[in-house]
Amino acid sequence: MIKVLVVDDEKLVRKGILNIIDWNKYDMSIVGEAENGRVAMTFLHENQVDLILTDWSMPGLSGIKFLEQVKADFPRIHIVVLTMHQEFTYIQQAMSLGVTDYITKSQLERENVESIMENIVRKLNYDAGALTYERNYNKIRSLNDGVILYSYFEEPKKLLSDVTKNKFEKIYRIGDRFWYAINKNIEVPTLPKNVLAIKIFRATKPSYIEALKRLQLFITVDLFYLYKKDVVCYSLNLAQNNFAPIDKDFEKSDVLKGFKTLLWITDDNVFQELLKRIVELRLTKDELSVFSYQLYVQWSSLTHKNIAGYFDEVSGFAWWEDWVNWFLQNRKLLSQKNVTYCDSGDNVMVMRKALDFIKSNFDGEVTLEDLLKLTNMSKSHFCKCFKQMFNTTFLNYLKEYRVEKSKEYLLNTAQPIYWVAEKVGYQNEKYFKFVFQEITGMSPKEFRNINAS
Repeated sequence: MIKVLVVDDEKLVRKGILNIIDWNKYDMSIVGEAENGRVAMTFLHENQVDLILTDWSMPGLSGIKFLEQVKADFPRIHIVVLTMHQEFTYIQQAMSLGVTDYITKSQLERENVESIMENIVRKLNYDAGALTYERNYNKIRSLNDGVILYSYFEEPKKLLSDVTKNKFEKIYRIGDRFWYAINKNIEVPTLPKNVLAIKIFRATKPSYIEALKRLQLFITVDLFYLYKKDVVCYSLNLAQNNFAPIDKDFEKSDVLKGFKTLLWITDDNVFQELLKRIVELRLTKDELSVFSYQLYVQWSSLTHKNIAGYFDEVSGFAWWEDWVNWFLQNRKLLSQKNVTYCDSGDNVMVMRKALDFIKSNFDGEVTLEDLLKLTNMSKSHFCKCFKQMFNTTFLNYLKEYRVEKSKEYLLNTAQPIYWVAEKVGYQNEKYFKFVFQEITGMSPKEFRNINAS
């Protein structure tokens, strides 16, 4: 049973709190009352208490000073602050000290007391479980002859019996959907459905918090991309970060541009390269869902799919391979919906040739006439195919490409703006500034200053 101490300088308020809540219903019992922080500290040193409900403002020891002293002397005790204050500053101060909840006295009067108490109990139970997990982890912290078991869908109800059946020697629960199973055999036994094994390698013995953070990162990112249906055991080095940090926003924008063209539909190499770049981005499942929604909206004009159905369509995706299949299905659908003369293999190769020419000569004069001679196409046919494949006109593509290249010079050199303009094919500095502002929404100088760090 959870032992509760109520602290408030007003006796009537204390009695009101005692009477308004059915303590037995929540497996709680009142073990004491105190009219201020000093009396409460004396009681805490002489009695076992699991939860304190305390007023924020009282004569003598109260507020932050009281909370700090309780946390210093009794770090495992949970605290719920009761106050008349609703200001963010008070809430922030209390939460920064690790209090379990912050409730205004008016809430107890007008809101559903049951929902408030259920929320408190839920937090207490979660923390109690976390403490048990940490104790279990410390028992196996120095062991190297086991594997982490991870349940990636609903928690299997018969996991313990299945583990016994599969002849693991012992199992410790170390987190939500995580267990550590002792296994001295080289081979991992057959596992229950929706359960994977993760072999841990560690040069050091990290703390529970450090190990759990690395394990959760591995699950949400690394394993998301590594998972294969026929593989049940994976490896994790707790001391190693498998991916270097990158500028996600910039890279996502660049990959989105790649999908805006139609080359990924007709060219396998372009498609595979875009998939590879998504993996390198290390998007989580939620990030990938938002990222792909932007593509879905863009494709809907061709596929005629209802945008509102997107999240239902992808809600069951658990792994990267599910998304790869989704991209393949949409690629096939777009190919069926959008096959024209411009999509023929010959025209795709010619357009790529034109693209290579632009990228090789952007720092000089590039004209439509140059590209017509290169591709041996009529003006109308070239413009139609370019627009269809790259979702923009030749002139807009050239401007955007030049601006992207100019950003590299702005960030990596201290050269003046006119020098940067000439490097990307603009002899007129004023016109370069106009184009840069048009595309980015800021001047080259502003861009350099904002990204200087």
